[in-house]
Amino acid sequence: MSNIAAASDLNEVKVIDGDGDVLLVIGATKQSLRVSSRALSVSPVFKSMLGPHFREGQQPRSTAGPVPILLPEDNYDGTRVMCQMLHLLKVESDEEHGSNCIYDYRAAAVTMKKYQVLDIFHYHLVGVLYEWLYDYPEEDAIDVVIEAVVLAYLLDCNEAFEKATAQLIKNCYDGTMTLLGTSVIDLLPASSLLILEERRAAAQNKRLRPGTEALCLQCTKQGTQDRYETCTIDH
Repeated sequence: MSNIAAASDLNEVKVIDGDGDVLLVIGATKQSLRVSSRALSVSPVFKSMLGPHFREGQQPRSTAGPVPILLPEDNYDGTRVMCQMLHLLKVESDEEHGSNCIYDYRAAAVTMKKYQVLDIFHYHLVGVLYEWLYDYPEEDAIDVVIEAVVLAYLLDCNEAFEKATAQLIKNCYDGTMTLLGTSVIDLLPASSLLILEERRAAAQNKRLRPGTEALCLQCTKQGTQDRYETCTIDH
C-alpha cells in the first residue's frame, strides 16, 4: 500500500498539524500532508501501518523529523479532506470551490472507505451531501452532479441517491459518455449508468415518463433497477 519516501520525493507540503510527525506523500504529483500519527491511528489501517510490525512504524518519528510515507495510489484532495476531519479541523475551500466541493467529499468517501473510517464520518458526509443538494438544485454539469450520485451510493443513502439521480436526469444536457475515462465511472454499476443515460436523453426530448425521474438505491445495488420504473419492489 505504501513505503517510506526519500526526502527527494517530497513536493509541496500542506500542514494539517504543525507538530505532526508524519508526512503523507500522495499520488503521482507527490503533494504532501503533514499530519499527526495519533490522529491517523483512528484508522485501523494507519494504526497497523504505524505499528512495530511495519517498516513505517519502525522508523523514528518526531515533530523535528517527521517520517514521510508514500501513498502513490491515493487521491490528494480526498486524503486532505479525510485528514482534516481526522484532526477535527474545518474542511477548507468549500466556499471557493462552490458546487465543485462535492468532488472533494466524494473523493474523501472513497479514501475513508479504504482506510476504514467511513463509518465514523458517515453522518457528517450525509449532512454535507444534503446541504449540497439543497444549495445547488440547478447544477447541470454532469461531471459535477455524478459526484453527488456516487457519494450517495457510497453512503448508502437512498433518499439522497434519488434526489441526485433525479437532478442528473432532469438537469444535465451532456450524456454519461462524457464521463468515460474518469475514475468516478467505475464507482457505479454499468447498468445504472445506462439507465441514467436513457432517462436523461428522454428528459431532454420531453419524453420522460412519470415515475422514472429517479433511480432507487437498493434496486441499483441489487442489479434489479427497472428501465421504466423508479422502483419495482417493496423494500
